[in-house]
Amino acid sequence: MLYALIDLRLLFELQPTPTGFPRFQELNAIVQRLDPTHQVLHRLLRLGSGVSDAEVQRTIPAAVLHAFVEAQVLSRSSDGLWQSTGCLLLPIDGLLVFVGIPPSYPTSSKACRPWFDLSSFVLARALPTSLDGERMLDICSGSGVQALLCARRGAMSIVGLEIDPEAVDTARANAIFNGLETRVEFRISNALAALRDDERFDFVVCNTPYAPTLAGPAAPASPAELGNAVLMGLLRELPHYLSPRGRGVLGLWRTIGPGAWTYHRHAVIEQLARYGFTALAFVDRAPDTLESVMRIVHADLSERSTIVADGSAIEMAIRTMLLRERSAGGFYNEVITFRRGRGISAMPGAAFGLTSGMSHSDRQDATPETISSAVGAS
Repeated sequence: MLYALIDLRLLFELQPTPTGFPRFQELNAIVQRLDPTHQVLHRLLRLGSGVSDAEVQRTIPAAVLHAFVEAQVLSRSSDGLWQSTGCLLLPIDGLLVFVGIPPSYPTSSKACRPWFDLSSFVLARALPTSLDGERMLDICSGSGVQALLCARRGAMSIVGLEIDPEAVDTARANAIFNGLETRVEFRISNALAALRDDERFDFVVCNTPYAPTLAGPAAPASPAELGNAVLMGLLRELPHYLSPRGRGVLGLWRTIGPGAWTYHRHAVIEQLARYGFTALAFVDRAPDTLESVMRIVHADLSERSTIVADGSAIEMAIRTMLLRERSAGGFYNEVITFRRGRGISAMPGAAFGLTSGMSHSDRQDATPETISSAVGAS
């Protein structure tokens, strides 16, 4: 409880960042003002910094330190310092979850697994306050935070799907750490592959990554084919696993368009409508630029060099396409909520949020039909 309260108090003095983590140097400076016990804990578990053996022995009871070592949370290096083994302990909405150290921190020594960033906080805020007795599915569960929050809000059974085995191990540990392991099951899964054909869920959370940026080896023919490839690929299968009262929350990142509509939102809403779902979107201007998106594209193509024949040519085609499209809008982050039927008190497909250039009339007119016309006209 004190760890979470102190962490909250520290955040009052820190500037928010797009990563969801405070800037390392700013947080480190404030941590130095804490009492000795919490200074050690925050250096180890919030910053990932090294701490002397004497300080650790004075601060952490022997049984607790032994448990941290056995769980591979802390280890002692050859120079005698205690340090995190690549994870931080993050308070979020009543949970304490282990997550990967962000690559922006100098204490990061390996790839961030499981990944956790601002999108994780955003999706957590979009969850219903009550899921009493419901069956829940968490796709790309990462650290398991969305699944665990849903368990705390009354979900009867939860399945979390994640492709990274190390992230699944961490999510399972987080379930135990928060006393929720009897209601949450995490499975290693590529998209929906680990689901049984007869499984059905009442609520789904889907926080898929922006990369891989391309679904195949060829250059995208339109902005609708760039980014969020995992989400776009599973939309046809997902309705099969939803119950008659099925509903959910999806994250779309770095979508392109003028804000009143975006290519990805149009594709998602159109696909959901085919299966009888109505959707609404919260839209926020993304901090991304052309160059930051191109860096992601470059990294993605480099990792998939064995299946992408000419990465440099594809990059050039994408840059040219984005330069052309950016003149009509920009990049946006979106959270889409959907449910079966037309029981939402707004026009289906409407968009709300903090987007420059999105007028009231734009929001009211942003139905799937008008989005379709706008996409065709552009």
